[in-house]
Amino acid sequence: MERAAVAAVESSLLRLTDLSLAMPLVDHGIDLIAFRPRPFATAGLQVKGAVSGLTVHSKYVAEPVLVSYVLQPLSAEPEVCILTGADAWDLPYEYQRRGGRASDHHESNGTYRWPSVTSLLREILAEYRATEGRWASLFEQVRSR
Repeated sequence: MERAAVAAVESSLLRLTDLSLAMPLVDHGIDLIAFRPRPFATAGLQVKGAVSGLTVHSKYVAEPVLVSYVLQPLSAEPEVCILTGADAWDLPYEYQRRGGRASDHHESNGTYRWPSVTSLLREILAEYRATEGRWASLFEQVRSR
């Protein structure tokens, strides 16, 4: 499933941006590296496939990394959503603001997991769907200089 999610993000990047891609040989928490050759800049991507549930991690808040959630990565049309680490960690709070239940989410836990991708969570993630403009904006926001 993870490889299908990474392939969906690769496809999204190649279709919607002029960035190049590299895959790290060793997994240090980065699944893909998007880069621009001139002027050189890079952004790491953490890719998470979501079939039955979805997990957010606080550790990506302090990292200059993009988090990509791929809903239904094994389907013919996976949905690629891209967020900053801070946006991803804010998902449970936004879920609660919109009336969802995430009462067991506490900032000190470091992670939060939805056991299933609910319609409300899908609605929130749709606002982060990968587009040409979103890729460009987020790349500039987190890229190395």
